[in-house]
Parts: sequence; structure tokens; C-alpha cells
Amino acid sequence: MFFFSINRGESLAIVGESGSGKSLTALSVVRLLPYPDAHHPTGTVTFDGIDIGHAKGAELRKIRNKRIGFVFQEPLTSLNPLHPIGKQIMEVLILHQGMKEDQAKNKPCNF
Repeated sequence: MFFFSINRGESLAIVGESGSGKSLTALSVVRLLPYPDAHHPTGTVTFDGIDIGHAKGAELRKIRNKRIGFVFQEPLTSLNPLHPIGKQIMEVLILHQGMKEDQAKNKPCNF
């Protein structure tokens, strides 16, 4: 069983051996597994008071697109090696947060 709590402004790194469930854990947190085959027999996942396990499509998309994100351990499947990483991060800010290009370019990182 996993239990973790992440406060605003914090980041979480999940590390472990290959096959230990890191990607599966991340996918399950935001319900990106093939449901209903994948299921959570016990426990809950809550985010800002929202029960992600029972959230509807539009509510889930809003959380996934603007509030929760992750990069999987294999960057070649998550990031395009033909484009600078800064450009790819800016694209997310422009598309999902409605920023203009200059705003996205100048947004400070909170790492």
C-alpha cells in the first residue's frame, strides 16, 4: 500500500527498480489506467478535496491538464528529442494555462 501527501509547492519523486510500480502508481493517481479493468479495491486518491476515484471526465481533465503532471522515467517516450525541452514545457503552459508565449517563457520555476 502507498501513502503519500504532497503539499502545495512541493514535488514528489518516486524512485525504484524497474518493474517496481513507479509508472503504475503515477498513472493510477490520475486515473489513466484502462478502467474498469484497473480498479482500486481499497483506499482513495484525493486532490484539493476532490475524490479522483469518483470524479467525472471534465473534472478529471481539468485536474490533469492544469494541476497535476509528471514526466515518466523514459524521456524519449515523454519528451520529443527534436525540440528543446523549454519549448515543450512552454507549449503545456500555453495550451493548458492560456499563457501567451512571453509569459510562458518568463514563468519562474518553483523547483
